Amino acid sequence: MHAVDPLHDAALSLADAGLDAETIRRVLADVRRRWTGRVYVRSVDPLIDAEISRRIAAGEHPEKIARETGRHRTTIIRRRRSTW
Repeated sequence: MHAVDPLHDAALSLADAGLDAETIRRVLADVRRRWTGRVYVRSVDPLIDAEISRRIAAGEHPEKIARETGRHRTTIIRRRRSTW
């Protein structure tokens, strides 16, 4: 996978080094929130986007996806509708 920003690159490298993916996401999400708008860092984590897309395609309930990815339910519902 090609990294889309420095934090995504760091997440991929940490995962390759064997760190827990959930811990990486949680810690880097805080960093992403602090730096977004000050330097080039996407406001949305591409790893979470990929997970949401995969889970929508698998037919999981939007509320469950939202709860487990830390997103709002309407975000998931809009994403699902845009794929119809």
